[in-house]
Amino acid sequence: IIVCSFEDLKKRHEKEEEQIRAEVMKLQETIQEISASTERVPHVKRYICDFYMEFMDIPPELDPESKDHAEFLARHRMDIERKGPPSVLDALKQNLRKLLADKESEMLAMKTAIAQSAEMKQQDEEDSQAQMAQ
Repeated sequence: IIVCSFEDLKKRHEKEEEQIRAEVMKLQETIQEISASTERVPHVKRYICDFYMEFMDIPPELDPESKDHAEFLARHRMDIERKGPPSVLDALKQNLRKLLADKESEMLAMKTAIAQSAEMKQQDEEDSQAQMAQ
């Protein structure tokens, strides 16, 4: 049988109480950090959605001033807002890849056109010089 004095029990109780208070303080700090993080989530979701909408592929037949254009954007925004950020970011990545591929294709077409134009100019100059020599 272990016999403890009242003073020993009181000291042990005070020590345990101090440890519990320290844990409570840590938990309160963690709760505050989590609360601050969760308050930012809607803002981050909105920014991701706005970024997606900025690079979204809009059908060229829609007149930017038309009601159909506004409805298309509103409907698309609602669809995007229902998705989670990872899905929106994945869709954004796909859109950006398509835009970059289109840009590369256009650049290649322009380089080809420039090369053909230079060849035609060179040929025209040669033809002109040949005619002047006659």
